[in-house]
Amino acid sequence: MKPVYYIIPLVNFFTAALLGLLLRSMFVYPIEGVTFLYILHTHSHIALLGWLYLLVYVLFVQQFGIKTPKEEKFYARLFWMTQLAVLGMALTFPFMGYAAASIA
Repeated sequence: MKPVYYIIPLVNFFTAALLGLLLRSMFVYPIEGVTFLYILHTHSHIALLGWLYLLVYVLFVQQFGIKTPKEEKFYARLFWMTQLAVLGMALTFPFMGYAAASIA
């Protein structure tokens, strides 16, 4: 698989780590207008779906998956659809929490 498929889960990991630092700092320095629970949901979803799931997915596909160009296209589409869902969660959870847009 292309290197970008390994880089994106790492970017998601660092995003989740930054959100984790923000959560820790909010105990000491509360931020007006920012809901802690919404950031917590964003952090957990990016960490589990954007980092852990995508990295395990890439490793499994590399180890067991691609045999034909058609399969490669299928796995690539699935990867990008998942990443799009993670991006959607990253953009909606901080503002809405569990709302229709963030879990759709």
